Amino acid sequence: MSAESKILDEMETADRFEAAMAMLEGEASAAKGIGQLKTLAIGGYAPAMNEYAKLFLDGKHMPRDYKTAHEWFHAAAECGYDESQFFLGKAAFDGSGTRRDHSEAFFWFLSAAEQGHPEAQYYIGKCYLEGRGTIRDEAEAHRWFSLSASRG
Repeated sequence: MSAESKILDEMETADRFEAAMAMLEGEASAAKGIGQLKTLAIGGYAPAMNEYAKLFLDGKHMPRDYKTAHEWFHAAAECGYDESQFFLGKAAFDGSGTRRDHSEAFFWFLSAAEQGHPEAQYYIGKCYLEGRGTIRDEAEAHRWFSLSASRG
C-alpha cells in the first residue's frame, strides 16, 4: 500500500468513526452507530475501541458489561491509545471493576502520561508522592505535577 493510499484509508476510517459517534446521538440511528463503532473497533481503530468500551460501561445503548468494557479498553491501550491507558490505570488504582493493583496502575498511567495525558501525569505524580506502584520520590512527583498543571 502506498503512503498516499494509507493516508486516505486512515482519513476514511476517521470519517466513519465521526459518523458513528454522531449516529449515537440520535435514538433512531443509535443501533446503526453502534454497529459502525463495533466494525471499526474490530478493525483495530483504537478510538473506536475506546468508545465501544464506554458503551458497555454506561448501559445507555446496551447492557452494562464491565468485563467486555475492560477487554476493549485493554485492546485500545495496547494500541497506544492514551485515554484507554488512563482508564485502565484509574481502574487499577481505585480497584473499580478490577482488583486494586498500584503497580499496574503506575504502568498504565505512565504509558498515557508520556504521551502528554494531563490526568495521567497528575496520577503519576501522586504515585511518586505516595509511593504507590513505584518508589516514593518527591522530586519526580513535583516534576509530574508541574507537567500536568502546565497542560491543563
